[in-house]
Amino acid sequence: MAQLDLTITELQDHIAHLNKVAEVLLNLNNNDIENRRLARYDYAKMNLTAAIKIEEVEKEIETSQNELNISIDEYEYLVRRLEKFGEILSDSKIIDTSRNEIQWE
Repeated sequence: MAQLDLTITELQDHIAHLNKVAEVLLNLNNNDIENRRLARYDYAKMNLTAAIKIEEVEKEIETSQNELNISIDEYEYLVRRLEKFGEILSDSKIIDTSRNEIQWE
């Protein structure tokens, strides 16, 4: 579960970065001069190359989003299994809190 949590976080960060790249690429062709100026600044700051195309970025966003959805589904499945396991354990034992003992039924 911990590994899935890390994977989900990494994918979310990657998608956020790709969305920023897409925004910069779109703003490079914006009619507003100020938006184009800021986009050129971000373009340079992000070390983007002229070879990068918005279509490629959009495809990568879609692929990463699909991976994220799969990871979230898997994580939720594991959480449900863990909750079920906890219920089974809870139903199969009695805890004597006064003596800190567990008695299995």
